[in-house]
Amino acid sequence: MPKKFSRDSFKSTILDLFLERDDTELGYSRTKIAAIGASQKLADDLAIKRDSVLLRLEAILYTKDWRAIDHSLSYFLPDIFRSHVMRTVEI
Repeated sequence: MPKKFSRDSFKSTILDLFLERDDTELGYSRTKIAAIGASQKLADDLAIKRDSVLLRLEAILYTKDWRAIDHSLSYFLPDIFRSHVMRTVEI
């Protein structure tokens, strides 16, 4: 039976919940990264000006057999967020 939690009591990540499960073997995450202008709703939520540049990450998490099990959207301010990309080549 899945754990029950509320928005107020949840102090983890969705990834942590998947990692705790024995029936789901995580495989890959595919993420699209794009610069966008903040909508009024995002600007209000993030306390920034409308049309401020944000980095939008849209990710789909897959199991090892390529079943999509999670979809997420994340927004970052480019002057605060720093990242790097690592690639691997499978032959």
